[in-house]
Amino acid sequence: MELRPPQRLTFGTTRGSRLSQAMLEYLNWECFEAESRNKEGVRQALSQIIYGSGHGGKISERDLDRLAEATLTIGSFAIDRIARRLELIGAAAGWGESADYRAIAHQLHSVTGQARKLKNSVAQRRKCIKAILSKPELSDKDQDDLAWDWFQIKNTSSLSEWLGNAFKSFKKSGQVKERFLTTYQYEWDAFKHDAIGYLFTTHISEDQGIKSRYDKYIDIFVQEISKTNLKWVSEAVTSTGKRADFAISNGVSIDLKKRPDHFSFIVTIPSNFESNFREIPLALMDLLEQKPGFKYVDISQPMAETHQMTIEIRDDYTMDEIAIAQSEILQYFEKRF
Repeated sequence: MELRPPQRLTFGTTRGSRLSQAMLEYLNWECFEAESRNKEGVRQALSQIIYGSGHGGKISERDLDRLAEATLTIGSFAIDRIARRLELIGAAAGWGESADYRAIAHQLHSVTGQARKLKNSVAQRRKCIKAILSKPELSDKDQDDLAWDWFQIKNTSSLSEWLGNAFKSFKKSGQVKERFLTTYQYEWDAFKHDAIGYLFTTHISEDQGIKSRYDKYIDIFVQEISKTNLKWVSEAVTSTGKRADFAISNGVSIDLKKRPDHFSFIVTIPSNFESNFREIPLALMDLLEQKPGFKYVDISQPMAETHQMTIEIRDDYTMDEIAIAQSEILQYFEKRF
């Protein structure tokens, strides 16, 4: 499927109804392009990360597409979807039964956060602009709306008048509560700049608006991917015989415990490691306060007999933030030991 941008408009021959239609066509095209580029960027990044880890095997383009869709999932089911996709790919590619797909899913979820932000940004713009440009069913008191449909766009002054009335009519309709209007106003101001810049200016490239709005997400995403080294995590069993939630090749294992008001990581460090363990809590506390930015981090000193420590975080949290925290802890122990 491919959408083309709408035809450009000219002053003097365009009426309000045609402008409204053209702006909706531009919205649909812009959102489609942004989402397509986002998904393709994620697909290429996943290919780069997985094959760069040395565990690629043979992955079909269809499986990569489905994995990309899974990483773009918004909400609490994201990790489950990614892990399930990895299991199916791993079975076909011969990754072996020891791979800890859930831990790997957390890493992929963490590194694709900017792509999900872009997806959210597109969804918000689509929702707001469609609401502003939509026309409720006309009644006797809506004759003023009919006049604006026939309103002729003669120059920049009449164009500004029509655009101003479009938002004023939306505000008057009471479709959304007043406290949300600032969000709709922000999206409208940004969108009309991009859409009008394209529709009435022949020398502007088709995708300039898309680049100006969404490149900030893509640039950050590319930077994060360029420094990502996927840690191929295998399932590990702790000294108690319990299977750990996460583990890395040096033997450090991590269990995650999640509660409605807080969550914690229980870290088990191999007993053969020689280190000043008193340094670890301060270092981890500093890391987690910087990224993802938690304020209430409590870390116990490692117990001498078990080499086990608890990292307790009592901030409000999201699944994205848990994934980032887990990734930071894994990176610390991989570099430290």
